[in-house]
Amino acid sequence: MNISKVSRRYAKALFYGALEVQSLEQVKQDIQLAALTYTNSRELKAFLKNPAIHNNLKKSSLKAIFENRISEITLNFLIILANRKREPFLAEIAYEFVEYYKESKNIKTAHISSATELRDDLRKALQEHLSQQFHAQIELEERVDERLIGGIIVKIGDREVDLSLSRQIRMLSRNYSENIYEGKI
Repeated sequence: MNISKVSRRYAKALFYGALEVQSLEQVKQDIQLAALTYTNSRELKAFLKNPAIHNNLKKSSLKAIFENRISEITLNFLIILANRKREPFLAEIAYEFVEYYKESKNIKTAHISSATELRDDLRKALQEHLSQQFHAQIELEERVDERLIGGIIVKIGDREVDLSLSRQIRMLSRNYSENIYEGKI
């Protein structure tokens, strides 16, 4: 996801505000709910992006939608976004907020690609191994990719380990495509 500077600034402000009032967990849930609602509702998205609609109407609509569903700090944050015409950045802000949250809690996300769905025992063993390697709590995001034939690809941050059968076949093919005996007779 391409995160803008604006989204980072607002996410950081919300993060430190939530940290200050000791409601980080609640705000995380709230901002994720607000972003999910915004992302999944074409009507809400179109309404909030429409420059012809006055900010007061947008603010009262946000209050009506979220007032009894999210905390006051998150609702006030959404009102600030509406005041400053930053509602289109809500999904990016939520994503970046969750990244700040994970960093503060020492949680790393491991993106796992495998040819088939991982068995529970393998998933648990992989999670424990990665947790020990990275000295962090590991959150797994799994994806099935049948092109891998077998094995897995693990990516955490900028590190990637490709243990797939398709990679091994490519490497063998590359190694044996060179004829080492040609021209030596």
